[in-house]
Amino acid sequence: MKVPFDASKIDLTGPWAGDDYGIYYLRQLGKVVWWNGMSDRDGPPNELGRVWDNVGRGELKSDLTMSVEWADVPRGVVLGGGTLALKVGPDGAGNIQIVKTAETAGTDFGNTIWVPCTLA
Repeated sequence: MKVPFDASKIDLTGPWAGDDYGIYYLRQLGKVVWWNGMSDRDGPPNELGRVWDNVGRGELKSDLTMSVEWADVPRGVVLGGGTLALKVGPDGAGNIQIVKTAETAGTDFGNTIWVPCTLA
């Protein structure tokens, strides 16, 4: 799903596809962004989040960056956690995306790019 980037109207609430084949459900409340990320977005519903399932919280700054603290929860078998630096901005075609710019602490977080998606 293509959503044009508009820096004056950032609302990250909704489903986002990760390049790690996960689905991330984001909720933006003011400047605070919450997420629930789950593995295997293209698999059967009963397999969703069974490899990894994480939650995250960050605060969107005026320069459209955010530091997100995240942790895996025990629906999946992976139990990691850490802190990510993210940037909201346009992709090469002018559509909104979220990009991981750094991993500042914790275990390896597999996703690097989030794009809006629709639910199957």
